[in-house]
Amino acid sequence: MFSRGELTALASGKAALLQRIEANRDQCAAKARRIGRSVRWFDQALVRWRSLSPIIKFAALPIGSFLLTRWLGSRARRRERR
Repeated sequence: MFSRGELTALASGKAALLQRIEANRDQCAAKARRIGRSVRWFDQALVRWRSLSPIIKFAALPIGSFLLTRWLGSRARRRERR
């Protein structure tokens, strides 16, 4: 039905396709591991946040706001110097 040349071309195309699929599968697995680490970190942070007492949570908002303002202000001053 098919000539030997056509079958050889199809076989080499199939091999190239399988290699691309394997490379894409590896990339997908690596990205899934990276996302999994981020989700695990966020989940652990959330568990720790929930375990804190309400008074500490109440104090964290003004302290965090103060630190964020200082950090953003220092970045703005560094940009002005450039």
